[in-house]
Parts: sequence; structure tokens; C-alpha cells
Amino acid sequence: MCRGWPSRTIPIACDLADLDSVAAAAKAIRELQVPLDAIIANAGIGNPSTLQTRYGVELQFLVNHIGHFSLVNQLTDLVRDGTGRIVMVSSSASVMHAPREGIMFDNLDGDRFYDPMTFYGQSKFAVALYAKELSRRLRGRGIAVNSLHPGATRGTGLRKNVGLPLRVVLSPMQLFMKSASQGAATQTLLAASPLVTGITGEYWSDCRIAEGNPLLTDSNLEKRLWKVSAHIVAANNLSPSKSTLGTARMRRASKVAAIK
Repeated sequence: MCRGWPSRTIPIACDLADLDSVAAAAKAIRELQVPLDAIIANAGIGNPSTLQTRYGVELQFLVNHIGHFSLVNQLTDLVRDGTGRIVMVSSSASVMHAPREGIMFDNLDGDRFYDPMTFYGQSKFAVALYAKELSRRLRGRGIAVNSLHPGATRGTGLRKNVGLPLRVVLSPMQLFMKSASQGAATQTLLAASPLVTGITGEYWSDCRIAEGNPLLTDSNLEKRLWKVSAHIVAANNLSPSKSTLGTARMRRASKVAAIK
């Protein structure tokens, strides 16, 4: 895959369902000793038909939010002050399918009840909410942090777990979905375009600021999610002290870390 890129690219394995793998990936990136112009957190899973848990949380919440939370927090001190960008890929499901309270803190393991789409919406709302709190924490360094809905895009594999009846319904809709390049447009804009310089803490769709979940304005919810997420990471021998939000500056050749 990396051979197809015109410039030098370094692939680094990272399994977001495995916090040890996340830590190893962050360590490998740090050992490159280069600054990061941008981080794009663009991995995800969707709608497993049966409840799966690890580290005491449901799998979608783990992969879509906790894995990114741990990875990005371990890399933020590499992001350039003043011009750096962090882009978190959320979803319209964060608005349409998240639970009414946003995050079911009393049911993160799905033990009380499990609905695949509700938990997908919850995980993507957590992504957007994390981006809001991270933008606040990094504002003093001039680093822009935004989240986005990429739009329904062909070829992502997110719908592979849906049941056969729904797959039949969704199949004709493939014709109206975005291509991969169209689906990547908003995150590319946020990672690299001078047109959005200085804009941070927003939720985007179709290359413009959009209306996200109303709960994105709840600063107490932002802080609670951060605290709970840090506890989950710390409980699995990945102390938040390893997650650096420092101000160290590195001035070597620019790099973009695209988290796939």
C-alpha cells in the first residue's frame, strides 16, 4: 500500500483493540524523532452483531474511541506548535444514534443491554467529544483539533456486519455513496488546507462546519469522558503519564501521521 505513495512512507502496525499494540505503535512513531504536521485518526469498526468486550468495555467503544484516545495522547507533544492539526473522524451516527445521555457510563460493557447501532453512535459521539476537550487542552499551543462526519462512503467495510435483510436494502445505495477520495475530502481539508487555519473545536461535514450532537457543548461531559477514558487506559498498565500533552518542540523534516 505504501509503495503507491509518491513520497517516503513508513507503515507502522497498530491494532486499536489492543492497548499494548497502541503503545508499541506510539513508541515506534516517537522513535522516528520527527515532528508531526497532522494526525488523522481514521480507523473504526461498526455494528458487530454480537456483544464483544475487552478491557471491560464494548468493542466499538474500545476501537473507535479508547484506542485513538490512547494513541493520540501519546503523540500530541510531537505535533507542531502553532500550525499542527489533529483530525478525529466521527460520524453522523454520533448525532442520530448515540444514546440520549451521550455516553452510557453505567453500561460501557454492554451488560445491561446491547444494540449495535446505539453503541456505534455512542463510540462516534465519544470521538467528537474527545476532540472538543482535546481542542481546549491544546488551544494554548495553537494546535487545531476538529472532528468530522466523512459521509457514507463505499469500500469502508463498516457495513459488513449488518444482517442480510439490511445488506439487501443497502446494496443499491452504494451507487449514491461517496467514493474513497470524496469521503476523505473533509479530513484532508482539516489536516492540510490553509483555508481552515485557526479553526478548532468544531464538528464538520462536507467540508464545512456542521451541527453536531447538542451534547458537544457539555464541558462537564467532556471532562468526565476524559477521566473515564484515562482510567480505562491506566487500568491496563498504560498510565496516563505515558500519554504526553507537553510542549516539547521538534524542528526536523515535517511528517503527517495518518492513523489508519
